[in-house]
Amino acid sequence: WQSEAGVVKERETILGMLRVRGLLPQAEVAVTQGIAWLCSGSGENDPLQPLIEAAGLPVGADSFWRAEVVAHDRTRTDLECYWGGSATPRVVVEAKLGHELSVQQVRTYADDLVRRSDVDGQRSLMVVLVPEHRRREAEDVIAQARRSDNHDLLMTVWSYDQVLAALTASLGANPDLEQLRGLIQVSEALDIKPFTQAELDTKCAARHADLVRVVALASSALSNDGRRVLPSRTQDPDFEWMRYVEVNPDKTCIGVGVRRSPEHLGVPSWIWVRVHRGTYNAESAGRLLEEVYPGRAALLTDGTTWMPLTVPVGE
Repeated sequence: WQSEAGVVKERETILGMLRVRGLLPQAEVAVTQGIAWLCSGSGENDPLQPLIEAAGLPVGADSFWRAEVVAHDRTRTDLECYWGGSATPRVVVEAKLGHELSVQQVRTYADDLVRRSDVDGQRSLMVVLVPEHRRREAEDVIAQARRSDNHDLLMTVWSYDQVLAALTASLGANPDLEQLRGLIQVSEALDIKPFTQAELDTKCAARHADLVRVVALASSALSNDGRRVLPSRTQDPDFEWMRYVEVNPDKTCIGVGVRRSPEHLGVPSWIWVRVHRGTYNAESAGRLLEEVYPGRAALLTDGTTWMPLTVPVGE
């Protein structure tokens, strides 16, 4: 473009802005910075105003967005929207792409927003922004966070599809918007999308990589009470990928993994728990599995116990 001084400059693009700031490797940060950047250059009307007002909060004059705002406890919120000359945000957005969304996290941001909003007595809105396939998860988290609330903070879920649609309605054909759309599509691949029954069929192994990610995350979480997380392994005759999880430190271990074939003991399932006959107290551990999960665990004649795990469909 050409400035008033007649100097020809290259127009800054959204990807150029993110590259200069070193944000492209950080998917969530890059996307939220991109959203704020597009909103700030949209003119008088806030592109996301329809979404805010649909949640029950009227938008005041001169609204603007900021990304990666540092809170009083040094944490950072993903997006905040202000208007009316107030230093208090009216909308706070917690965005997720591939990372865990916890109830405590939402409660923390909501409580902080209520604390700040109490200064001027204005209502505010807490938004959880997720890919469309994580909407039900986000709605469940908000519902749980709500159970202990004693304030009238508005809370809702937006999907990236909704945000892109709102930006498109406001900005029309826009190359920067298309760059943001592509960035979101690529970043959503960081998430594990829900499985269909067909993808979990015995004849379909197309999503083995996602199954491995599910087991890797779940098996790591089993050790989150202070026990060490043992390394994964692929050199096992029964599993394509597996990890041992300590039940007793340096003693009994159970294996959790993705089998090389989903058909085992007459049960079609990719993911199994194994109590190997060689682990400490294997017989007692196998009996305990049978007691806790009656009808599911099977103790074989060689002393090894197997139990299939169910991957939920559509979640």
